[in-house]
Amino acid sequence: MTQKRKCVYHIIASIPRGGAETLILTICKNLKQYDPEIQFKIITLFETGELEREFVKEGIDVECLNFSKYNFFRRILALSKYLRSTRPEIIHTHLYHGNLYGQIAAFLSGIRIRIAAFHNAHNEFNIKQKIFLNIGLLCATKIIAISETVKRFWSNQLIGCNLKTVVIYNAPSFNVNDNWTQRSENIEKKEKVFLLCLGNIHPIKGQIYAIKAMSKMLKHSRRFVLNIYGKDRNDYMKVLKNEIQELKLDDNVFLLGPTNTAQEVLKKHDILLMPSISEGFGLVSVEAMSVGIPVIASNIPVHQEILGNGRYGLIVNTMNSDLFCEAILSITENHPKYLNYSRAGKLHSQNFTISKMINRYHLLYNSKL
Repeated sequence: MTQKRKCVYHIIASIPRGGAETLILTICKNLKQYDPEIQFKIITLFETGELEREFVKEGIDVECLNFSKYNFFRRILALSKYLRSTRPEIIHTHLYHGNLYGQIAAFLSGIRIRIAAFHNAHNEFNIKQKIFLNIGLLCATKIIAISETVKRFWSNQLIGCNLKTVVIYNAPSFNVNDNWTQRSENIEKKEKVFLLCLGNIHPIKGQIYAIKAMSKMLKHSRRFVLNIYGKDRNDYMKVLKNEIQELKLDDNVFLLGPTNTAQEVLKKHDILLMPSISEGFGLVSVEAMSVGIPVIASNIPVHQEILGNGRYGLIVNTMNSDLFCEAILSITENHPKYLNYSRAGKLHSQNFTISKMINRYHLLYNSKL
């Protein structure tokens, strides 16, 4: 008798190219290969997005329920009706709308395994939204946090989260080559030193502090170049462009838009800058470490967690361009120090591999919860 395939629905508002959405793609693509008996489907509540084509390319169905025209209760009823008719074994929800509507609807539909996921460590919700979200998460049988920082944050914000929350760390979306060779070129003697910011263009990512740091560093040397990759959010690109022009940095700071080839971009740079004001995980720091690029990051809880309190990357005070400048100069003018961070980060990145992450999700999907 042929065993029935286990069906997992990932429910989320939409699938643009963001951290949570890319993580879902990485989970589905790799777990589908790891265990062909698990079938995935992506349910978007309002619209699809940039990643739809990549899901379909991997043989993963995407269905949009177009909930924009419905009010709160009609969304719950419509999603409940849809789940009762399709009967997936597992519901895995993400971000605010996915966790809210997906968990309540799955509970009402009698879905036994209901997993919610937290990806961020900042609260942008009003009191009403927080109450609704709390109701939704009371319906979850298990909650996943992508870092200890995220787990602590939401355990303090919502009722009953701590006891049913597990941490499963993210992993790079690309396979890391274990035959890594450290960079032979002396960072002190390089004619050009390439710095990188990689992430959505948004105030919370703090790119403006990297730009301000560049203005200070160029007083020491003109050899620094800062490349900023990422998709514009909330028209914040205009703010960065204005800052670059006002500081006369057009020849040294470049806004290069989004990229689909993070690994290749990383390999062309010498240092990753992460001046974020808040992060849930900061996957690009692990991606950078995995290819031997030292990381300089802001002093926020998750950077302390992922970078081992400064053992695997430099940590400087948040929103302080002076200290970012000092940190960059401290390793670009000291090649042994640069290599130490490169080697330590590379070794530490082995704690965040795709195989480890996929094994944890496979165990979770096959547990009785």
